[in-house]
Amino acid sequence: MSATNNPSIKRNTERIFLLLLTVVISVLFYKMYLVLQPDFAQVPSRLSNGTMTNLNGAHPAENMKLLLQKGRYFHDEKDIDLISSTFENARLADSLPVDNIGDLNKRQYSVNAQTALLEGGESFQKRVTAERIALGFSTDDSAIFVLQKTSVIAAVNNLQMGNHSINGIIKSAGDDPVVNVIVRLQLVLPQDSLYSNNVEEIENNIQQNSITVRKIYAVDSLHHTQLQSLVAYTQTDANGNFSFTNLPDDKTFEVLPLQLNST
Repeated sequence: MSATNNPSIKRNTERIFLLLLTVVISVLFYKMYLVLQPDFAQVPSRLSNGTMTNLNGAHPAENMKLLLQKGRYFHDEKDIDLISSTFENARLADSLPVDNIGDLNKRQYSVNAQTALLEGGESFQKRVTAERIALGFSTDDSAIFVLQKTSVIAAVNNLQMGNHSINGIIKSAGDDPVVNVIVRLQLVLPQDSLYSNNVEEIENNIQQNSITVRKIYAVDSLHHTQLQSLVAYTQTDANGNFSFTNLPDDKTFEVLPLQLNST
């Protein structure tokens, strides 16, 4: 029998490799201990001066606020206050201890976009604005959401500009109609048709604005006009229906549902 086929030799070789692997791992862990040990030594002093906090300690809002201030993570006090209050409310509602800082990414510590916009400071407001732009929201959409809180927005918006209509229904994933969703219609204007043959040497623009309809016309020296921008809004009714009626001829539009809680 050859030496390479001897089971006992193979077993001894495995033991040697396991021993070497154990030694290497032990050395690595010891080196990591030496690197981290100075940080652990600073824990008591950092807890006392507020540059470190115990996520499971008493007074979570006060400790979190002090940490954010001492660490200069945020410059706006509104951002700090919102984070502190959100953290405190989540800790009061959850009796389970926080295992590690990764737990702060869980749902109970999330901040609603509308709350962040109204109560947050500069940092939170910029993040909400950027996310809404990525989702298709514009800064001009804010007025319609303010109106939605105080008034009933019609499900049918009559543009009185032509004979065409765009109708639709918004449903949830469960095929149920979704009520009170703002729907935005916007004119899509190709770059090569910015001006028609009827409008040359643009002198000024005419704007016709309301909260639910915004129109911009280009006007030349002969008072010829051409529609350059059109934005209109409706709100879905109890059956999820919406409609834009009497749209102009030979135009292309895009329709987008907007809902603040979705951001």
